[in-house]
Amino acid sequence: MSEERSPRYIAFYIAFILFSIINLLTGTLQPADSFLERQTSNHSESFAEKENLQPPPGFPWHRWDNDKHKSKLHRNLLDAFDKTSPNTYLRYVIRNGTLYCPQNDIADVQATRRKRKGWHTRISPIERTINEAIQLGQSPKMLKNPRVQTAMSLLLDSSSNFSSFGLPLLFDRSDSNTCGPQEYPVFKFSRVQDKLSCNSSWTFPEYSMIDYIKKTNRIDEDSWKQDFSRWRRHYPWKKKLQKAVWRGGATGHVKLYPNWLQVPRVQVSFLSKKRPDILDAGFTKITKTYNVENFTDYELMKPSMESEDFMKYRAIIDVDGNSWSSRLSSILAMNSVVIKVEPIWSQYFFDELQPWVHYVPSNFSNLVETLEYVLSDDNALKMQEIVKNAQTWAKTKVTRRQVALDMLWIIVAYVETLHASSSGSDWQKAWTIRFKEDKDALNLKPVPHLFDSHSD
Repeated sequence: MSEERSPRYIAFYIAFILFSIINLLTGTLQPADSFLERQTSNHSESFAEKENLQPPPGFPWHRWDNDKHKSKLHRNLLDAFDKTSPNTYLRYVIRNGTLYCPQNDIADVQATRRKRKGWHTRISPIERTINEAIQLGQSPKMLKNPRVQTAMSLLLDSSSNFSSFGLPLLFDRSDSNTCGPQEYPVFKFSRVQDKLSCNSSWTFPEYSMIDYIKKTNRIDEDSWKQDFSRWRRHYPWKKKLQKAVWRGGATGHVKLYPNWLQVPRVQVSFLSKKRPDILDAGFTKITKTYNVENFTDYELMKPSMESEDFMKYRAIIDVDGNSWSSRLSSILAMNSVVIKVEPIWSQYFFDELQPWVHYVPSNFSNLVETLEYVLSDDNALKMQEIVKNAQTWAKTKVTRRQVALDMLWIIVAYVETLHASSSGSDWQKAWTIRFKEDKDALNLKPVPHLFDSHSD
């Protein structure tokens, strides 16, 4: 019987190949391409078709009192834009729907990159996402939202001062642990979580989150399904170690923690030595901030682990380093419950997360009690429900589509803030005075991904 069917199978196989080739040539099927190559209007259009036209949950993510500063905002911002050093803030301009950077800033960043390896990885992911957000904002579907339409008109309409002179952006690329200036917006990777002490922050998706999305190819919700299914099979709750886990580098801001024993990550590691029955924590690398002997003498070093191996444990500890915890968005997608030690700094999305819904909150006064509660068999169902909620959040939030959409709405809010701060004539006057009526005085260069190169 197999011999009788063989010619049919061959004919079917040939027909399938021909069908695929024809569809590929006519554009019905698209060949696989890279993350950057997908940044086209067609992809932005398909993204927009699936999006709700309303702002995403958690919007607006900034904390800015425009009534307090709007009378002098444009002047303060352009003063800072004109005088700032790239060592302080990196300058960008969105003009006619394109992202630009002054030539002097580019040269400085490239020089800095040679001295501090890896800093380009903080910049290029942001550039890609801003460019993709601008493309997304130009799609017919997104333009049906009046706020998006108004903002994009200001950025793209040739008669708009934002379009002809440009929309300035100041970007802090450091592990900043300050609130930022009160007089003008500066975009940062994180903010001080305490709203009373910091009400002027503008945060956006940070580089490690975007880089994780790129490396794992998280395009949309569907891109999570296969891993979620595999993790359920490989790391079932009943087979997990009845402990929490943490691994990481010895980071912690020296000005905030002059005594290294006060560093949150050090406290977690010492607790692991005291209670190895409930916690497996330790350092995998030592930075130059603190004395290496401190960590080796106290035996705080442990072998590094693949991040997926964290799911062999029932719980994963998340704790601040120099600033925000860059791994939070990715570990919330895992099928172990996240215990979040009370943070001082946080990402733009943190207020979207609810304690005891998406994660378990804790601090160093009750961490042992929290661990015992989380790891208890009596609370297993509750912990698994929290894991489910966290994964539901992550599969929608931690995707290329959603990050581009979030960035678009951040740009919309920023345009609205600057537009409300002054009339068009004031904005034009400020630009022309600053740059002597020469809008090209900054020697702007387009930046699709200027800092992607590893050549130097």
